[in-house]
Amino acid sequence: MKKINHDMYYSPKYAKEYSKKQFFFELQWRYTEVRAKQLIYYLNEQLKNSDEIEIWNIWLDEHESPSIKSINANELSIADLAFLDTINGYEKPKCLLIKK
Repeated sequence: MKKINHDMYYSPKYAKEYSKKQFFFELQWRYTEVRAKQLIYYLNEQLKNSDEIEIWNIWLDEHESPSIKSINANELSIADLAFLDTINGYEKPKCLLIKK
């Protein structure tokens, strides 16, 4: 997995159109199951300091109504992160809300 960069390539204003979270980070990657496992580990580590995390897949276009799925962290699987694989194109804004 690439290093997690705390600077976003695009302005956080795009993310703020979808989320009310205080902090935003950008993940630039090519989806694989190995990377998804690494991301799950990272997310679980972050949930030691937070009650929930939102994972978004957005595109810089007109604001659309997002599809939002909520899951408990102990149920999180690789399949839940498959929506981040955009190899076949982008559909619409999607969010996975992961709760402790």
